[in-house]
Amino acid sequence: MIPRYLASLSIVLSLTLAPAPSSLHDSVERYVLAHQQAIVGELVNLVAIPNVAADRENIRKNAAVLQQTLTRRGFEAKLLETSGNPLVYGERRVPGATRTLLFYAHYDGQPVNPPDWKQPTPFTPILRDGRMEDGGHEVPGLGTLATFKPEWRIYGRSASDDKAPIVALCVALDALAAEKLAPTSNVRVILDGEEEAGSPSLVPAIAKYRDLFTADAMLILDGPLHPSERPTLVFGARG
Repeated sequence: MIPRYLASLSIVLSLTLAPAPSSLHDSVERYVLAHQQAIVGELVNLVAIPNVAADRENIRKNAAVLQQTLTRRGFEAKLLETSGNPLVYGERRVPGATRTLLFYAHYDGQPVNPPDWKQPTPFTPILRDGRMEDGGHEVPGLGTLATFKPEWRIYGRSASDDKAPIVALCVALDALAAEKLAPTSNVRVILDGEEEAGSPSLVPAIAKYRDLFTADAMLILDGPLHPSERPTLVFGARG
């Protein structure tokens, strides 16, 4: 799933009125295969930071790490203060771009009950050789593995909802850079720290920071996996 998902994001980021390079999908797959350890390591390190919205201290740690994560990809990144948890904001301007894409994701996770987790803690990510409900067993050495099989799964709070899409967006930009390609649109990113708590601070923040959120299109990187397991664009969202 990782190569296909990253290829989709890369094509969105590089899309122009002309067709996207036909080899882009293959290039992204090669990039992912060559950098699996670094990509998974970045996700694992992020998942290891507790991120329940009510845990303000650790939420701040998440926000600081994500600000640095965006900065490394050429974004002008900063924290937007709210009445609650901060929003992590990044903007990457592209010379000559005539449109702006806004990406939304969230970095907080649902509350946890550690005894329910079949691992040391919900924030100690582990690797399984398949889905737990299908009897997947733990694969040792998560931090030392250089390659990962497609059927393997990382288990930890927010591994998929919603930290993986954040890492995937950043790595899609890395993959484009490796091909000496740049996005053809300005890119703005907003990362919510209270989505699982109902985003009570987001609506007031939209009014406060309205100019920063202006865009020609918005993509929300937070939704269920399609039964086909293919990357999917859904044109609409609740609320």
